[in-house]
Amino acid sequence: MQSIAAGTIYISLFTLISKLLGLVRNILTASLFGTSWRLDAVFIAMKPASLAVSLFAGALASALVPVYVDKRLHDEEGAKELAWNTIFWTAVIYAVISIIFFIFPSQTVKLFAPGFSKEVLEYAARKLKYVALLMIIMAVQTVLGSLMRSARNFFQYGFSMIFYNVVAIPVLVMTAKNFGEAAYILSTITGQFIVVLMMAVLFVRHMKISKPSFSTVSETLKRSSLLTTSSAIASINPIVDNAFASMLPSGRISSLNYALLLLGQFQAFVGIFVANAYTELAEHTSTKKADLARERMRKTAESSSKIILPLVLWLIAMPEFFIGILLERGNFTIQSTHLVSSAIIGYSLLTVIAPISSSINQFLIATNRLRIILYISSTGIFLNAFFDWILMKPLAHAGIALSSSLVAIVSTVIRYLYTKRALGEFIPWGILLSRTVVGTALLLVVWNMSGFGKIIVGSTLFFIFLLWSARDEFRTILKKARFRIKRR
Repeated sequence: MQSIAAGTIYISLFTLISKLLGLVRNILTASLFGTSWRLDAVFIAMKPASLAVSLFAGALASALVPVYVDKRLHDEEGAKELAWNTIFWTAVIYAVISIIFFIFPSQTVKLFAPGFSKEVLEYAARKLKYVALLMIIMAVQTVLGSLMRSARNFFQYGFSMIFYNVVAIPVLVMTAKNFGEAAYILSTITGQFIVVLMMAVLFVRHMKISKPSFSTVSETLKRSSLLTTSSAIASINPIVDNAFASMLPSGRISSLNYALLLLGQFQAFVGIFVANAYTELAEHTSTKKADLARERMRKTAESSSKIILPLVLWLIAMPEFFIGILLERGNFTIQSTHLVSSAIIGYSLLTVIAPISSSINQFLIATNRLRIILYISSTGIFLNAFFDWILMKPLAHAGIALSSSLVAIVSTVIRYLYTKRALGEFIPWGILLSRTVVGTALLLVVWNMSGFGKIIVGSTLFFIFLLWSARDEFRTILKKARFRIKRR
């Protein structure tokens, strides 16, 4: 069985490769399509699928971890049956949902982008029919990935994820001329399918394929019901955001998506600590070891924050340079660069606190404290709509991005206070405060620089800041990597 430390090394390596390939795919997408109205429509067409997957499959995958871990520790055969039935019924449920989307594409698109013109709406509706297939694949992949990490199959999980962009990039290049922006959808479907196929092959020995039994997954579904409701309520926020953005000039929806994709490159690496730690956290809560659970939470918050803060501050210091180098070619103009830059700054706070917020959520889910998530999600709807309304007029789409950050901050603070009462202090405030002060001072210094010197000196300073901030994490990873190499 792979340890958490080994899993972090494996997935870090594969994530680096995958994210570099993902960056290449984003660069190609920007060069081919820029921030066109058709790409706006494509991104909107893909929203229902990603929303439906996070709504149920994401909630199910999160609720599945403590249930599966408990089964694996006490009943290995039962864990195999649970894994197979969860995957089977996930596919069945999403097949039904995809049929609904296929039959009512126009009505679905209107929910997400009421400000679209008739031409853009019809284009997005046609593309949604193809995206319906993607939804089934994404849902199965979400559950399979959760099962693989819960079983500590970190190497197999990371290895499978590489194949997404290995397949998606050539498909995008080869089909862009004939399919236009729709090639983005085709490449996504093809890449996701290959990943699911690889995961299934590598995980099949942990499943007991037999006659489907709905009662086997009933406990997991019961645990996930409140979480699904919370996800459903929280999912209203991106719908509201897109509704506001669809009223702005074309290209704003694409800009918000590019910003999230680029920030996702950074967040993915710290996400490794959070995702892998969930398995260990679930094991500690299953065996009633509160002290170990609190220590796991503290380590996750500390390690993830030490890495993500320098990266995000560097991006805020020089977003237009970073985006210009990566994306500004072909149909992606300097105006597109300005649009994406402002969106990135708006989303920056959301990215910084995301690891801590996710870690808190994992504890609440593992200990079945789901009602607090439901209550906070409910209040977040009104707060998000209010911030969108207030901030969109002066800041346009950047205001929508900033609204998401502000809602996330309020939500995280409330969850932290609740979790602290149940678990005790688990956030190393001294360490986080020192990094924030140093990083903010560095940001102000670099912000006032100009020209080529800003690029060289600023990037060097932030690189040094990253090495200093996360020195213990880098040292541990290198130590574990050397140990693994010597053993082989």
